[in-house]
Amino acid sequence: MMGDADTPAPPEQKSPAPAKRSFHPLLWLVAAVVVGMLIEGFTRPAGEAHTPAPLPPLLVEGWVNTGPGATPSRESLAGRLVVIDAWATWCPPCVASLPQMAKLREEFSTDDVAFLGLTSEPGSQLDRVEAMIERIDGFDWPVGYGAKTTWEAMGVYQIPTLVLYDRTGVSVWRGHSTADLRRELRARSEGAAGGGTL
Repeated sequence: MMGDADTPAPPEQKSPAPAKRSFHPLLWLVAAVVVGMLIEGFTRPAGEAHTPAPLPPLLVEGWVNTGPGATPSRESLAGRLVVIDAWATWCPPCVASLPQMAKLREEFSTDDVAFLGLTSEPGSQLDRVEAMIERIDGFDWPVGYGAKTTWEAMGVYQIPTLVLYDRTGVSVWRGHSTADLRRELRARSEGAAGGGTL
């Protein structure tokens, strides 16, 4: 019989070396893009400097969500403030801003202010555009799809982009913030109404 002293010690087991944790280069790239977007979002001025320009022809493949009446045109919008929201269904910041746009549309639901959406998405992706319209409560303004030519004429290269045109059809404000757009609309609506509110 062997006692404790006679029992050979079990061989020492080496602990496995900790696995090296390395990030895949794609993860580093994604992280860098996200950080860059956050920095750009926090440092971007509320309204972009721009040269006032006339509302270009609304060249689109077609319109959805127009309701009864004619499709929007420069002629049908004459004499009104016009808000154009350049957006797309694949753009998360665009989609996130749509509920705020619906609140603005409700707040400024007079014949004096027209809201239009323009997306570069073609007719082949119309089902996505219509599904987004259905998903957002209060999304009741017309949307022109296949509007890339109009985006280019407006100088839209980043979305979402909001542009406000005055009653003469000239752009007076451009930016990305619905809060800043609300201030511009209030100032211009009150000015037309002699200081009253809508």
